[in-house]
Parts: sequence; C-alpha cells; structure tokens
Amino acid sequence: MVPEKDSKKIYVLDTNILVHDPSAFKNFEGANVGIPAVVLEELDQFKREATDRGRNSREFTRQLDNLRQQGSLKDGVKLDNGSTVRILFLGHDVPDIPFTLDKEDNQILLTALDLKSKGHEVKFISKDLNARVKADALGIYSEDYKKEYVTEEEFYQGWIAAPLSHSSQFRTSAN
Repeated sequence: MVPEKDSKKIYVLDTNILVHDPSAFKNFEGANVGIPAVVLEELDQFKREATDRGRNSREFTRQLDNLRQQGSLKDGVKLDNGSTVRILFLGHDVPDIPFTLDKEDNQILLTALDLKSKGHEVKFISKDLNARVKADALGIYSEDYKKEYVTEEEFYQGWIAAPLSHSSQFRTSAN
C-alpha cells in the first residue's frame, strides 16, 4: 500500500534504525513514516536473540501491535505528534533496481524507489553507510538517524565559576 500523495515527506526507515531505537518512528513529527514490510521480516529474525538487537526488535513489534488498536497499519495510524505510520508493501509495477533483490537492504531500497517513482518526496533513513550510498546512486535522498546528535554550537564551551557559601562545603561521614 502506497501512502496518499500529499505535501508531506515520506520517511522510509531502514531496519537498523529500529534496532538502534525501537521508538524512532515516533521522532518524525507531522510526517508520513513508512516501514517497509521486509523490515518486519528482518526484525522477526532477531526477536529470539538475548541481545539489545533482540530486545529492541521485540519492543518495536510490541509498539506496532499496540498501534493496531488505533487503526490499520496498512492504511496508516496517526500518532499524537501528528505523524502517520504505515507498513509499506510493494505493488506489482515496481521500478527496476540495479542491485540484486536477494538482500533485504535492496528490497527496502526498492520500496523507497517505488514511492519516489510514484512522485513522492522520499527520505531514506539508515545507519548503514553502504545503504545510504546505494540510495544516493538510485536518486533517493538519504541520511543517518541522529536522534542524539548535538551541534557544535550546543556543546558546552567552557567553565562556569560559581561562588559557594561557607555552609555549602562538602562533608563526609564515616559509617
């Protein structure tokens, strides 16, 4: 199912984003967020792991399952922040892709390319540098997921002197 064309961008999330941050889909305020169906297949492979990857895969799937109470993920579910989350499926008339389709990453890129070929403004979000390079080669805008990103201007630039009163001395006691 392809989202209705509107003025909003469609952020297509790669699997690694959801493994990194299972709530990442909530961080695109007011936008359309698409999760390719093949991402769910990849996460399903990880869910049994006793690792952060397994835990985050299970957590993301639980969150999607909770969203089903609000509507169809195929059609899109509206979040409190004004964004809409939907599962993306490939149609029958998909564009050619110069990469082998036996890799999930390339199937995810094909989903993004399909949206772009239908006139949507697509942003592919991935922590995988190679996938972002491939997206660029396909003419798809891509970027890294930077939830924790802090600009150079936001970094603390020095020391602050703060006068302390006599009563604010540190005291220790032996127990």
